[in-house]
Amino acid sequence: MTTLSVDHLRKRYGGTTCLDDVSMTFEGPGIRALLGRNGAGKSTLLNIAANRAFADSGSILLDGENVTENEAAQDRIVLMSEDNLFPSSMRMRDIETNVRRFAGTFDSDLASTMAEVLDLDRSMRFSAMSTGQRTVAKLIVALASPADVVILDEPVLGLDATNRDEFSRILMDTYARRPRLIVVSTHLIEEISTLVESAVIIDHGRLVASGSVEELETMVWKVSGPERSVDEAVGRRRVLRTERLASSVTAYVVGRPQADAPNVRVSALGLQETFVELTRRHVTVSSEGLTAASRDASGQGGGDSSNGLAQSHPAQSYPSQSHPIADHSAASHSPNGKDL
Repeated sequence: MTTLSVDHLRKRYGGTTCLDDVSMTFEGPGIRALLGRNGAGKSTLLNIAANRAFADSGSILLDGENVTENEAAQDRIVLMSEDNLFPSSMRMRDIETNVRRFAGTFDSDLASTMAEVLDLDRSMRFSAMSTGQRTVAKLIVALASPADVVILDEPVLGLDATNRDEFSRILMDTYARRPRLIVVSTHLIEEISTLVESAVIIDHGRLVASGSVEELETMVWKVSGPERSVDEAVGRRRVLRTERLASSVTAYVVGRPQADAPNVRVSALGLQETFVELTRRHVTVSSEGLTAASRDASGQGGGDSSNGLAQSHPAQSYPSQSHPIADHSAASHSPNGKDL
């Protein structure tokens, strides 16, 4: 088993806090997702893992060893990101040669297959490649490397629909042939929801939620119907926001609502919709975030009902416009994050 642990990580750039006491654990083999809006701190965290940036405090450990300025640990990690680190005059085939010389081994057969399937001319100079072609080049280097931990930051940047689909197939095929820890960070959540087993959501440099994809997909629920019936179904579960349309009210709540309330429609959100609701600017969370075990404020989720977003609230009447219904004064903190 491979474990990449983030322990109370903090990072500021000037007056901006990029990571604010973030803790989480990625366990492999497995394909995991790190999700967040623009500026949430995803790339900063991943760059720290690969020694391209350094934390102000806290640490990232690979199987218990601090990765910072640790050559042995860094030899086991490869980060593919938006940064273009290859010499502009270098051709793809020369990049592969240099990586093989540096890493010791390199899956040339996989590199050839990926270049053919994703339509990359390996004789092209890096400077002549389009954004999508550069993404393909960096994906080849990452997936064909011998690293135990493969980190893919925006792995489909510039790829057309066909190549995004082919990338998904290649990722699953390479993982099946060599299971290892793969961490994927992307804004195209729907496209990776069937590829990853678990996910962490961060926002404003803080942990928001973590769990398996199945758990996250059933963490936030949409409840619609007459106001009184919606209020009965919601009970004391945490309401993220509400909408009103004529006499109908829709509430977005943490935890499965009561299904037997009259004239109420109840449905779980998918991973992308859950992400959207949890990272809307009106949603506030505690520093520990929301773990899947505590997603149900009534206790059905099996965790601390006051953790993170899953705090109870008094019964509410619903306004005519969307607004947050939140009270964090009684928050009690449970362990930060969840092993993925």
